[in-house]
Amino acid sequence: MIDKEFNQLIKKLLVDLSTIDEYPAMFKLISKTIKVFLPSDSVHILSIDESNHTISSREDNSLSFSLDTKGIITECYKSHQPLIVNDINRSLLYNAKIDTLGNDSIYKVLVFPIIDNSSSKKLLGILWLGIKKGFKQFIQKDIDRLLVFSNAIKYKLFSLSSPSKDSCHLDGLLICQEAQNKLKIKLARAEKYFATTVHDIRTPMNAIIGFMELMLLNEKDEQKKDYIDATLKSGEHIIALINDALDMSKVQNGKMTLEKTSFSPMEGIADIAKLFYNSMSAKSITFSIYIDPLMPTFIVSDLHRIKQIINNLLSNAIKFTSQEGTVSLEAHYDKTKDTLAISISDTGIGIAKEKQKSIFNPYTQEKDSTASQYGGTGLGLAISQQLSILLNGTLKLESEQGKGSNFIFTFPCYTPKDSKEAIENTPFKNTSILLYYSLSEYSALKNIDRYLNDLNIKHRHIGHGQAFTLDIKTHTLFIIEKKNAIHYVNEIQDFMNNGGKVIFIKNNFDSEKCMFIGEYQMMYRPLIPNVFFDSLHQLIDPNIQSKLKNITKSDYKTFKGHSILVVDDSRINLKLLSEVLKKFEIDVSTAVNGKEALEIFKTKTFSAIFVDQNMPMMNGDEVIKKMRTLEKEMLQKATVIYALTGDAQEEVSEQLINAGANSILHKPIHINEINEAISKAIKS
Repeated sequence: MIDKEFNQLIKKLLVDLSTIDEYPAMFKLISKTIKVFLPSDSVHILSIDESNHTISSREDNSLSFSLDTKGIITECYKSHQPLIVNDINRSLLYNAKIDTLGNDSIYKVLVFPIIDNSSSKKLLGILWLGIKKGFKQFIQKDIDRLLVFSNAIKYKLFSLSSPSKDSCHLDGLLICQEAQNKLKIKLARAEKYFATTVHDIRTPMNAIIGFMELMLLNEKDEQKKDYIDATLKSGEHIIALINDALDMSKVQNGKMTLEKTSFSPMEGIADIAKLFYNSMSAKSITFSIYIDPLMPTFIVSDLHRIKQIINNLLSNAIKFTSQEGTVSLEAHYDKTKDTLAISISDTGIGIAKEKQKSIFNPYTQEKDSTASQYGGTGLGLAISQQLSILLNGTLKLESEQGKGSNFIFTFPCYTPKDSKEAIENTPFKNTSILLYYSLSEYSALKNIDRYLNDLNIKHRHIGHGQAFTLDIKTHTLFIIEKKNAIHYVNEIQDFMNNGGKVIFIKNNFDSEKCMFIGEYQMMYRPLIPNVFFDSLHQLIDPNIQSKLKNITKSDYKTFKGHSILVVDDSRINLKLLSEVLKKFEIDVSTAVNGKEALEIFKTKTFSAIFVDQNMPMMNGDEVIKKMRTLEKEMLQKATVIYALTGDAQEEVSEQLINAGANSILHKPIHINEINEAISKAIKS
């Protein structure tokens, strides 16, 4: 249905409603109208009774339940956000007792909050729409139309003061529509201004982060490396704040999307744990990490969004936990439900009970003084909650003021049928392990104990001060902290001389060489299960090739003999990309505008081309279009073209892809991204 027909339908409804005084007849007419412009099989209008703490259907009083009941409907009440669930059986929010309102054939649900226009923003009621099984489903445009629809009917439906003398008069509706159109134009301008501002920030940040990474590649002085690293982290923090603001804008405009792929959840979670481990150590926070080794090797979801939620939760945990405190990250897989629960707890300041409901609202922190004392925008939890809903998951909080917080993020895995367990115990069936840890390493090494228990691997552990005997007849492998091994040099060396194998645990900053001779593996913190079992497997079967790749910044590939064209009107960005590409031994050509780039393109063949979008005279998409036309005219093979942009709007990325770009690189661009992009271009 086109917008003109939609507006005419609402006008007719308002005229018809003005002749009706009985609510049952109103509800019947409203339901009938909704079914004309939305793909719904069933419609209910739910009213909120705050005094009795209940939600009930205005058409059927028997359909009533408590506001505290968990479900899709009550989540809409709590968050004041519309929710689309196109497969209720896959949603962790779904409650069979309430969410289908007694209609067992309903398979898809849309709930939409009707909100008062006053400053109180009180929730007046909820529109509930249901669809039976089939091809029909709810989309974002349905929410947009319900917004207009609810604004038109709520004054009559909830007996509110009308914005005009007669809320059902056509002139009143036209005035409302005119105001809405003006608001749309205003919001579009604001969004454009926001996107432009983000671009203007990202362009110089691209140079700052890029040159810092270049300096870090060859810097030997430890103090200078610390300074550069601190600058890099500050730059990345600015980008993180920008991304939070962008995501909040997408959430509020209903433009947040997911990209579902198959990935390893263990590797994804382990990457985040390793990223935060040094930050925890720098603040003297004990970081305990447990990742269920029995989770699937692969699941299907949006890894980027899952990482974003965990990142936000861990960042908050560090921020609000004092020195000598503890932060725990635990990941548990429920095979029966095919769900993964990520729990992040801390011993920080905690959140008062009366603030726990509002803490997920945008720009909200527990106290007014929190932002000044701890920093942040108050967007992280709001974005995380919205992302968890998009992932068909939940984000729950357990907290007590002064005693810390525990956030539990649970989401469905959609595990492929052929996916095995992440770690299999078959290679370790004949292994017998002795594990030694003192009280100071208890929390970290205790998790190795848990992993061995999970996989039923024969082992026992001994504590600090306990007498023990290392005997190859009893144990095939010994695990100990490197700093504790110095107290048992003779025992360990005798064990190794007789064929015993050892895993030494050490900190990353410990540069001392191992003093023992024999078969051993050196394992660094944090203790991640896939890393641990890979080290264990290598000791048991030395002929296997390690899956681990310890890539450092000096391991970047070089591409001698290849040439690349860089097009950018910013000379500082041209210089940055040129310097990076020279590190990869690439022949670099540069152009400061589209016209110059096309002249060079006519005379030389390139392995890849990098083109910036925002340029004077000719934008990047125009340059790319003309390059593709020239290739066809000269019968040349298509060159891989990467478009560079700091623009916040997805429409810009689509525009560049439609113009002929192979891929988009968003500023700021890291050296490893450039290296990977060139590798792909050359392979293709």
